[in-house]
Amino acid sequence: MRVLLEHQEGDIHISVFHMNGKYLLKFERGIMEQTYKLSEMDFLLRSEQEALQAALNLLPGVKRMFAEMQQEAIQALEKYRL
Repeated sequence: MRVLLEHQEGDIHISVFHMNGKYLLKFERGIMEQTYKLSEMDFLLRSEQEALQAALNLLPGVKRMFAEMQQEAIQALEKYRL
């Protein structure tokens, strides 16, 4: 696996990897993470700048999903709180 780039956007850490004919766009926020796999056959990211732009284009949806994930985790684990 080759790291194409790492970038911090607010509280979200973005990593873009290239591996086995796929690009992996990984978003991390606290204990949560989301990974998107893009086939090299469908998407050609010719530079680090294009890879970053592809990741940033996903960011609004990623932020919404993180908010939903956090709410789901709170609700699911509420009965186990001390």
